Amino acid sequence: MSGYENCSLLIDLKPNRKDGRVSLYEVLDVWGHSEHSWTPLLLHLELIVDGVDPTEISRERFQVSESDRDGPIYEWLYADGSVNAGQLVGTWSPPRPSSANSPVLWPHVLRYFCASIQGRSPGILSADRTGRHNKPLQTDERRATGSA
Repeated sequence: MSGYENCSLLIDLKPNRKDGRVSLYEVLDVWGHSEHSWTPLLLHLELIVDGVDPTEISRERFQVSESDRDGPIYEWLYADGSVNAGQLVGTWSPPRPSSANSPVLWPHVLRYFCASIQGRSPGILSADRTGRHNKPLQTDERRATGSA
């Protein structure tokens, strides 16, 4: 990792906001499962800034205290590409915009991602997880989402 020890990968999950505000997330981990010419991906993120006026922050150089960061946050996506016999195949590009851009996960792939989440964020999949945005579902919310 020569040269990258004090660096982070930041992405703007909302680059086309109509109000032009900045929403930056740090990418902490990326997991993928290549199979059948496509690869579902899971990004492990932490919110750095959300909805900040671009005149109040520089995208190139800024500081955020640990207490202002929020996470863990997970984002699903997929790429049109896979690995076959140790070789990359396909374009590895994201899908074109459509109403069905979410990855379809078979049980063994879902178990892989759940194990990855649990390994990096122990307890996050339990119902009693609390935090700024990681509040447990209330009883009526559980019924509405079909949770027990």
